[in-house]
Amino acid sequence: MLFLFYWYDETLSWNTSEYSNNQIFMKKKDFSLWNPTILLRNAIGQKSYLGNLTNLYGVALYYYGLVDMFGHHRFKSHCEIDMTYFPFDAQECSFEITSWPSEIQFLYSFCTMENSNSKWTDSEVSYTLSNTSLICTIRANRKPTFLIINLIVPTVLIGFLNVFVFIVPSNAGEKLQYSVSILLSFNVYTGILVDNVPANSENMSFLSYYITYQYVFGVVVITVTAVLLRTVHSNESKTIPRSCLFVVKIVDFMTCKRRCSFGKVRVRDNEACGAENNIGQSVRRNEVTWKAVCAAFDFLLFWLFLLIQVFGNIGFFLSLKGVKVLGN
Repeated sequence: MLFLFYWYDETLSWNTSEYSNNQIFMKKKDFSLWNPTILLRNAIGQKSYLGNLTNLYGVALYYYGLVDMFGHHRFKSHCEIDMTYFPFDAQECSFEITSWPSEIQFLYSFCTMENSNSKWTDSEVSYTLSNTSLICTIRANRKPTFLIINLIVPTVLIGFLNVFVFIVPSNAGEKLQYSVSILLSFNVYTGILVDNVPANSENMSFLSYYITYQYVFGVVVITVTAVLLRTVHSNESKTIPRSCLFVVKIVDFMTCKRRCSFGKVRVRDNEACGAENNIGQSVRRNEVTWKAVCAAFDFLLFWLFLLIQVFGNIGFFLSLKGVKVLGN
């Protein structure tokens, strides 16, 4: 932090007719004069004093008693962080500068920030001035592009890949392995999220909840997939419940109606349409197998979980509308 303090000291004025210099510049080694005791009130650890002689570049004296003191100071302060809308968040941090003891009054001040940052943009600096203190507030918006490309987009895509496990044939041995691999992929991005988000239980990011939602979604998909695979390998001699037969008939009707209406072909008793539908053949022959039941449930679950995934993502992005409210 660079600082500049100036004040008037009548004892340091001189007559320009007697002395040719209108201004005198002195390095910190060459003088010993009064300077205000300024400290950062919300510093971490010991009190952090600004303007002590070890941090000065120098002092400029003017003939009419004006004293300019400028230098630098590095200090640590604490700020309240709100990660609710991470990585589309905007953070504010305030620094309260005051005198100790209250022997001086602040008359004028300005704060500015010049250095750019690869993670933050649109930095704004404002201040509140009173007689005894100066509160300088820095507000910055996070640049989300890196995290969008490397975290949010892959998470959304992997979430949708979860749904396609219901398209993999039940007799394929990779059906359960596919869903488990998707779940393990979420662990990788969970680690990335933990590395980028400060640990804060009070204002957790919506992104943290979204990652948890996707993780639970993957666990449910694995559970349902395991049950379906167990059903496929059930004993064919077991009686198929009426509820399962009803589901098979519904799927047969849905798929058959869709295909026939698409081709705009009138077929008596839907024979041509049913010839292309394995499930429909089983129903009409009254030879429904557990494999046909599993295929019917795969069809329904695919669309069900796809809708859940779509609405879940819509809800996540709608929750980020608060970014605009925060930015106003």
